Amino acid sequence: MNSETPASRPSSEGYAPERAEAWFVLFVFLSALVVNVRCSVLGWSYPLLDIHSFRQTQTAITTYYFLKDGLSLDYITPALGPPWRIPFEFPLYQWIVALLCKATGMALDQAGRFVSLVFFYLCFVPLFHLLKAAKLGRTQILMFFSLFLVSPVYMFWSRTFMIESLALFLSLVYLHYAVRYFATDKGAVYLLAAMLVGSLGALTKITTMAVFFFASSLLAIYFTNDEFRAGKTGRPVVMKYLAFVACAYLVPIVITEAWILRTDQMKEMNPMSASIASYKLKNWNFGTLKMKLSWDTWESIMVNHAARVVGSLGFLILSVVALFVKRHRKLMALCVLSFLAGPAVFTKLYFMHDYYIYASGLFLIALAGFALVSLMDIRWLAKFSVFLLFPAMVVVMAVMYHINYEPTIEAAGKRDMSHYAFLKSMTREDEVIVIIGQGWSSETPYYSERKAIMPWHKTIWPGTPAFNKVIADVGGENIGAVVVCGKCRDDKGEYRQLAHRIGLDLFVSRPDDKCDYYFRNSPGQEPR
Repeated sequence: MNSETPASRPSSEGYAPERAEAWFVLFVFLSALVVNVRCSVLGWSYPLLDIHSFRQTQTAITTYYFLKDGLSLDYITPALGPPWRIPFEFPLYQWIVALLCKATGMALDQAGRFVSLVFFYLCFVPLFHLLKAAKLGRTQILMFFSLFLVSPVYMFWSRTFMIESLALFLSLVYLHYAVRYFATDKGAVYLLAAMLVGSLGALTKITTMAVFFFASSLLAIYFTNDEFRAGKTGRPVVMKYLAFVACAYLVPIVITEAWILRTDQMKEMNPMSASIASYKLKNWNFGTLKMKLSWDTWESIMVNHAARVVGSLGFLILSVVALFVKRHRKLMALCVLSFLAGPAVFTKLYFMHDYYIYASGLFLIALAGFALVSLMDIRWLAKFSVFLLFPAMVVVMAVMYHINYEPTIEAAGKRDMSHYAFLKSMTREDEVIVIIGQGWSSETPYYSERKAIMPWHKTIWPGTPAFNKVIADVGGENIGAVVVCGKCRDDKGEYRQLAHRIGLDLFVSRPDDKCDYYFRNSPGQEPR
């Protein structure tokens, strides 16, 4: 009698799950899906003011002006003065969100969340094909999927207004085509697809795509070694590898470099944004050699960020221990190296921003999944792995999400939005606001729906030539407010003089906002 369900078909080698195990894994997967959906919709209507609201509102305000002015490559992020263009990534995600808003009338914040979440779910398609290529059966694949669904990092960042899930989806599709190319003798179509998707992925987010360029390099070495061991002649194999390097590495990199040069030219049109040209951010992006070799750096990345991917540092250690199990050892080593590639190259970004782990964290989940599958091959550990270790990992991940992320989401729902409404009511739609003391975060410009000048560094602070030029370019008559927040409020005299020179003599202090406001004292325009 056949004891296997359709979902329990075994992999081509190794442990074959029994009926009870297959049904149990399916139950855990469905539970993980329910948890994921529940966590994804939590705070769906809240403002984009939870973790890294700076980056979320920066993406959102670009999309807002797409809706207002139409789609464009020369998009604006109006935070540093005219001509307002400080582009970074190719705006594919923003275009998709804007088109969705126009087609459905969906609110912008929710449309951004929706698109991000859709691309997270789409990641399961190329991931399925990659796991099938690794000769895993459906039950084992559902175990991988379950871990991906409840990973705290992926549950949180996949429901934010950010490009991370789109970049990950494109990177996974690229890796799928790379595998297909190396696994077949006639793979010209797959090579072309890898080149196109790789170029789009690199334009969308090069720091994500770079991790998958490295992973595909390891896979290329893996497949090339297998072909040599199978007795295939050297020249065709080498030419196949070189063709991949030329088309699937160099072409995307050259295209992305051209885009970066173009964005730098636009940033240098404004003295306040020239300081964030890519060539001036090398230390910020890559970190110093001292930082890369620092134990404290790696401890922070692993404990504060990587452990949140799999829910616990203990499960991460267990996954590394599983490297000593023979089956899938090479693939697990590939996962470890591919994960480390991200923080090894973009060290400071990974150290400073926990969402960068979204790019490489999937390799940690794959490592944990391969570890579970490998432990199942040890007869006396099989049932322990399926019925105890696997659900324990899922439960711990869900609990860690509740502990680390839900309080932040709830806090965003309680944020007082009156500051933005007040500023909007006191200025005209075509007026610009000067904001001091909030860095160059787009929170206030986005929710007040106003363009802004936001000095954030001593080289562009009020009184510097760069700041004065931007004010002159805008014209004092077009500035509707000066907003001074935080500790900068202590220098009231300096900023009162700045406001007076612009013609803003109506002073309003709102202690609850921790901001002072200077408006144009026009007839009939009083604080509300």
